[in-house]
Amino acid sequence: MAVLCVGAALMTGCAGNDKKDSKAPVAAGEAAVQQGVMTVATVNTDTLFAQYKMVEDVTAELEKTEKKLQADLQKQAQDFQTEYENYLKVGATMTLSEQRKKEEYLTQKRESLEQLSARYETQLVTLRLQRMEDVQNAVFEFIERYNAEHGQYTFVISNARTSGVLYSPANIDITDEVLKAINAEYAQKQKGKK
Repeated sequence: MAVLCVGAALMTGCAGNDKKDSKAPVAAGEAAVQQGVMTVATVNTDTLFAQYKMVEDVTAELEKTEKKLQADLQKQAQDFQTEYENYLKVGATMTLSEQRKKEEYLTQKRESLEQLSARYETQLVTLRLQRMEDVQNAVFEFIERYNAEHGQYTFVISNARTSGVLYSPANIDITDEVLKAINAEYAQKQKGKK
């Protein structure tokens, strides 16, 4: 659908320009958008997201959080298992009332562990979505700034495998320069945090 909208915009923008003295299309990398001419640059977002340093940091952060939650859950599961095994050893020496209370307690603890596991899983999914949205927003905001400072293209579109763009010439692809610039900016921001 987005490709159709871009195509329609390109067709209507170009069709409305009947001037005989109209200039040739702006080559990739030129800074100004000429009147009546639309310029397009592409960015391979698959490459961008795979090589953006912020993605590496976010991935490491998510893995660290996941390991921490798994370790906590595993420790609690081991504690439960120990309690359960102890109950099996001494349960026969308990009164019927004590056995019932201990079994109810162990059942509640098992259910609590299952709820904790589900809560941790939801927490991880939510954190993953939030952090990936942060990355995506950082990329989109950067491309907008980068375009204003360097390109001033009418459109910057993704030419990733799933983008719907079936072909784009290599001379309009600005992925490498965007990747270099966004990683440099991210490195500066990280230096400022230390």
